Amino acid sequence: MDFTIEQILKVKECGQLFTGNPDTLKSEYQTLAKKWHPDIHGKEKDFDNAMAHINVLYKQAIEVLESGNWITPNQIQLKCIDGKTRQIKYKISNDFELGKTYIGDSVILYLLPKVHQEFFNNAKERIDNFKYANDKMQTEASRYLPKILSTFETEDNQLGMVIEKTSDLILLKDVLGYYKGKIPDKHVAWILSTLYNLTCYLDYSGLSHNALSIDNYFISPKFHSGALLGGWWYSVPQESKLKGLPSYTYSIMPIKIKDKKIGSIITDLELIKLIGREILGDRSGVKLFDLAPIEMINWLRISTSSKALDNYSKWQEVLTQSFGKRKFVEMNLTSDMLYD
Repeated sequence: MDFTIEQILKVKECGQLFTGNPDTLKSEYQTLAKKWHPDIHGKEKDFDNAMAHINVLYKQAIEVLESGNWITPNQIQLKCIDGKTRQIKYKISNDFELGKTYIGDSVILYLLPKVHQEFFNNAKERIDNFKYANDKMQTEASRYLPKILSTFETEDNQLGMVIEKTSDLILLKDVLGYYKGKIPDKHVAWILSTLYNLTCYLDYSGLSHNALSIDNYFISPKFHSGALLGGWWYSVPQESKLKGLPSYTYSIMPIKIKDKKIGSIITDLELIKLIGREILGDRSGVKLFDLAPIEMINWLRISTSSKALDNYSKWQEVLTQSFGKRKFVEMNLTSDMLYD
């Protein structure tokens, strides 16, 4: 590929610039250097920056080749301690507070440094032990909960967790980006409804997730549903000691829960309101008044004081007051529109 300076500076992974062939890596680098080295262009600043970035990616390429975990565009290859090499195709990758995610059509790979083994084990334990009252509840609730397809450890001390995902599910963070930071209020309404429905299950199970966010929640524009596939590293039984928290969770926790340092469904309910404010366009809630009906805004600004089922019921009243009779509002959005 004949790159421009702008394209080179946007490259994040060495596999976007180099082929991954150890026999030709050095010659590929030399070819790029001959074209972009600032000595050839009178040390212009743009070429200086481009060459510096090429050097960083070249160093990354050497390290990744040595580890056996080469990343090509839209595909990551991981050499594991069990002797297997795992390859996963993805549409987009994102950093999160404990590591990195690779989101594909049918799977999500969460990759964490081994230093976070305790969080990794905690998530696996929670996901492997979801409980249901009966088969009907399991059929319904399992649609918006994660299912682990595999876990593994790489030779360079990373922990991998592969989660099943249906092709219609899109990360809420990416949906917000598509709408340029402000999702229309009628779409926010059904997104929050799916979250309130989810917390009813969490409350039944006696769990506190503690990391509900646009980085961990996936929505289906096609079916107006959602799935909480990420963030389970921090989940704990309600009333038990917290294992850790993302900073955004700590910022909205009621003082009483902060002092006790325990899991509580109130934290998850407060996080839903934070998500609502954020996807409407203002996390603080101060500038929401032109972005949604007043009843909806007032709901998102008040503190939570009751359990999940009560919140779900009250939210249904807020929806009626805000929008009148309930009806399906199509969100014409697919993952191909976002990522391709």
